[in-house]
Amino acid sequence: MMYRCDWGRKDERQTTILRIRMKISAFRAILENSALSYYSKAKIQTPEEWRAAMERFPNRIQWDPDRDAKLNRLEWRAIQIGIAPEFIRTYVESILKVEDITDFCQAIHREIEETGTSSKLPSERVLFEATCRDPSP
Repeated sequence: MMYRCDWGRKDERQTTILRIRMKISAFRAILENSALSYYSKAKIQTPEEWRAAMERFPNRIQWDPDRDAKLNRLEWRAIQIGIAPEFIRTYVESILKVEDITDFCQAIHREIEETGTSSKLPSERVLFEATCRDPSP
């Protein structure tokens, strides 16, 4: 996600990069109360079922193209989660730690620009497998 703010250099409103650690139970609760922000015939049978899911589940999920550290498009998608007002408290109360990692991220970016890679890049792993919730009651 660091590329979205151009490694903290995009504009004066996006100069700080934070790492937020939260309870997995709250993260799951947010996902379990989410619907796709768009109709997908591959995930939901009919537009009516999608509209019902949108009414039933307040949070939103969309899948955007993911990128590597050099901004090359990857084969998989990155999740974007929109948290509804009624879930803000769940999110805020689940926060375990907030860290300013701007300098760390900019060091990674400098290393990538100089050498083409960085040993400091955080590793990613699958947290849990998830599927789109069945919109039927």
